[in-house]
Amino acid sequence: MTTAFAEIFSQPTVTFWGNAEQVKVRYWPVPLFMTTSTFVGVLVNAFLIHRF
Repeated sequence: MTTAFAEIFSQPTVTFWGNAEQVKVRYWPVPLFMTTSTFVGVLVNAFLIHRF
């Protein structure tokens, strides 16, 4: 859930509203953050399910 909120509010669409050139730019840290956060969440949940 936190990752989804971070994606929405760190998107250039929200931050640079009305600036078409800036909206076209996609920064690599945002998808990387989402991917790693998802991976860690799945890994932790899988461990807890396996353990208990």
